[in-house]
Amino acid sequence: MKQLNEILQSYANAFLDLVNEKIDSTNESIKQALRINKEQDWSFIRTSMDIVDDASDAIGNFLKFGLDGPTKYDESGERYLRLYGLLNATYIQQRAVRTLYELNRLPHPRKTQEKIEKLKIWEVRHKLGAHPCDYIKNKNKPDKQLESFVPIRVSLSGFNCQYLNNETRESENINLKECLKEHNELMISFLDQIYEKSIQTFYRGNQGKLMESNEKLKELRIEKEGGHVLKGFGGDSKLIIDTMRTKI
Repeated sequence: MKQLNEILQSYANAFLDLVNEKIDSTNESIKQALRINKEQDWSFIRTSMDIVDDASDAIGNFLKFGLDGPTKYDESGERYLRLYGLLNATYIQQRAVRTLYELNRLPHPRKTQEKIEKLKIWEVRHKLGAHPCDYIKNKNKPDKQLESFVPIRVSLSGFNCQYLNNETRESENINLKECLKEHNELMISFLDQIYEKSIQTFYRGNQGKLMESNEKLKELRIEKEGGHVLKGFGGDSKLIIDTMRTKI
């Protein structure tokens, strides 16, 4: 069964292939081909796709080596770099996926941010990687109360991170692997919607391309749910194994 980060990359690669194929197969301008509002949107789509892929590489490395990294040395500086790097990688990936969501004109874009802000990794990123000295406890209240947070050095190992609230002196321990599971599941769900919407937008009225692209989406969803799609030589035949499928 593919790991969630691999599934996310599969969706990102499929969307990139879809966009490139659409551009290459027409004499229309990119604006017309992709049905975007303005030419400038293409640069943001392209950048967002690159960021999703690059951040996924960083997250995949973290899932492989954790906070300690592949080094054989017991180095606290490495752990801090990997912690802050991970938090920023998830943040920029969230921003990139949300940009793709909005530029493809999916419904209720504000709700995507609401869902992102409920992620534990988003909260931790803001507490440790963005606003450790001026974290707003409740941004919806008029009298915004500031808090400060710091990682507890001795706790940083593997996928474990403990941090301290310097006002209340309370600490919280988190499992970063579990946080990434939640993050990856949400990003995959957004990319699934983006891919489905793009198919409908690009190939409306073209039944052949619609069927072909929807078949690819079906394969992605099988893997998303824990199944396997094994293709034969040349991709002409395939075997679907779905005994392990469980919806995420």
